[in-house]
Amino acid sequence: MDHSLFKLSKRGYTTIELIIGMVVLLAFGIITLIIVNPHQLVLEGRDAQRKKEVIVLGEALISFAKSKNGVIPQSTGLWLSDLEGRGEIKSLPEIIPYDASAAICKVNQQSQYCYTTDGKRPSNSAIVYTKLESTKENNKCNASLGETAYAVYDMLSVRGGVVCTIGVEPVFSTEGQRFLD
Repeated sequence: MDHSLFKLSKRGYTTIELIIGMVVLLAFGIITLIIVNPHQLVLEGRDAQRKKEVIVLGEALISFAKSKNGVIPQSTGLWLSDLEGRGEIKSLPEIIPYDASAAICKVNQQSQYCYTTDGKRPSNSAIVYTKLESTKENNKCNASLGETAYAVYDMLSVRGGVVCTIGVEPVFSTEGQRFLD
């Protein structure tokens, strides 16, 4: 019986064949990194968490208002602490780091989330928002106009979504927010 089919070849790979193989693998690796862009995936993941957190906080505001005859926390930098103190949220949201050092928002910021009320005394409606940083979210806005994407929860609309603004943070509107999604 001839076992020549099962004999191992004593011939190995030449240096040129190894180099060509490594170059091909390196090229596939580079192309994969360009297509996948792991840094943008990290930013998109952080934005997804921010969007979820904004909805949780907005729903906590509605629950707070129901338990306080329609009144919501005062428009201060401690609004999240008010929600936590009343048991509407278990703890303050985790701080999600941003790549840029730019301010997330200036109005009533606590744990990178901001809060603007309807301005009435006492207030009974508000928006919760935070800035988004990924290219995917900011491409929903018109960059040529200088628009920036924010995750917003609007108590009037009873929903959250992405809002684009030009040079300013989102503001409360009696007509509700203009969501992109």
